[in-house]
Amino acid sequence: MTEGKQSKIKAIIFSLLPLIVLLMSAEGLVRLFSLDRPTIVAGGSGVGFTTFVQSDIDLGWSMIPNSNGETRGKPVVVNSLGLRSPEIGAKKPGEYRILSMGESSTFGMGVANDETYSAQLQNLLRERVTSRPVTVINAGLSAYSSYQSLTYLKLRGLGLKPDLILFYHEVNDYLPSTIRDTEMNEVGVLRTDKELYGSRLRRINGILDKYSALYRFLAFTYANYKIGQLNREKIDNPISDIGLPPELQVGGFIGKAGDEEEGAGIDLNTMALGRRVSESERLENLQELASISRENGIELIVIHPSYAHSKPHECLLTRFCREEDVRMFEAYPSLHPEEVRREYMYLDFWHPSGFGHQRLAEGLADFIGEQLLSASPG
Repeated sequence: MTEGKQSKIKAIIFSLLPLIVLLMSAEGLVRLFSLDRPTIVAGGSGVGFTTFVQSDIDLGWSMIPNSNGETRGKPVVVNSLGLRSPEIGAKKPGEYRILSMGESSTFGMGVANDETYSAQLQNLLRERVTSRPVTVINAGLSAYSSYQSLTYLKLRGLGLKPDLILFYHEVNDYLPSTIRDTEMNEVGVLRTDKELYGSRLRRINGILDKYSALYRFLAFTYANYKIGQLNREKIDNPISDIGLPPELQVGGFIGKAGDEEEGAGIDLNTMALGRRVSESERLENLQELASISRENGIELIVIHPSYAHSKPHECLLTRFCREEDVRMFEAYPSLHPEEVRREYMYLDFWHPSGFGHQRLAEGLADFIGEQLLSASPG
């Protein structure tokens, strides 16, 4: 190395020394006075990291392979792939595989593994189709958004070689960003699922967040500033766009970090913070889902979900399916039969009962049998 180059390098190093000393001093002061702490904590979706759920760098959270647990007293058995399905081996010759993706209604909140509509659908199709083996794989998980299921499909689901994808997503996309199970502080609640889990900088941010108190302090300070601006905006409850009563409380728990009292000292307009999946992101997710299905020769059925207080409605999903010629199964008739009282169909505002799952499986079996399997090669 020439003397000229050495001199330049030394000059750069010496010019950076004051900045390095300043940053190290700031880091020390932040640590000394514990300024790198969040001031807001949100309650999440209620899934939490239970005996069968874990943090997942790509998806936010996922189920722990080969784990067991329960959902409202009903057993949950998770296979070696982290799915609420029996073990899945190599695809058999002629086998027709259905990958069922969705939120807690697909996962089966409050029902046993064999009571989920995916498991019951498999039994019904096997009874009706004897010319080839049929397998329905339940890849649903509570509190998942359409972004999370789409990401699962790209990273892991395609490897299961499905012939048909069922996609059941609505209400979680419309819920506030405060209802989620990871990074529930002022930084996390400002981001959509895509911004939170899909950013290329996420791993770098994670390293800085883990090791630098100064970085944490700056991130929390900026987030609180943004929240202060957004908190003044008035935003209507977006669930009214999907046939649900706008008075339903879906804001989630918000409180001061370190304070166990719910909502202590916090007056936060959760609607203004934004949805977990924005309207444009939801459309992009559906478009990408349809594109991936076409490119891989996979049939696609988008299920239009229905909840206890749903009303028949037009929305982004119904318009997308109609305009893009994507098959759509309307769940409302199956989950709101005239002859059955609502409390027999649902466990609560959102989740079908075992009987609700049965009716949904029957409707899907009819729809799939008429539209697809009857024309599929044996």
